[in-house]
Amino acid sequence: MLSAEEILNSQTFHYGTCTVLVNPNGAVHFLSEEWKRRGSTKLWKTRPKDFSISVLHGRSGYGEITNWTEPFYQADTSDECAVVQYHAQKHS
Repeated sequence: MLSAEEILNSQTFHYGTCTVLVNPNGAVHFLSEEWKRRGSTKLWKTRPKDFSISVLHGRSGYGEITNWTEPFYQADTSDECAVVQYHAQKHS
């Protein structure tokens, strides 16, 4: 679940369950889609809980993160994200 600060400031979001797989040979695979912000967050004065963020995935995928789809995304700075935890362990 995204916090208000993450909604306004994050540049990268992960879709789905963030999972890290390490093969026996040491190869690392991240099983989540990475979506990048494509502009500013759209907010409404008349509906304060609603928001919309335009995002891109890869070269041609695009979509929006809204208050309805927000539970399926995690910010790249989230402590709950397995990818972020993996990188933190590796660099400590």
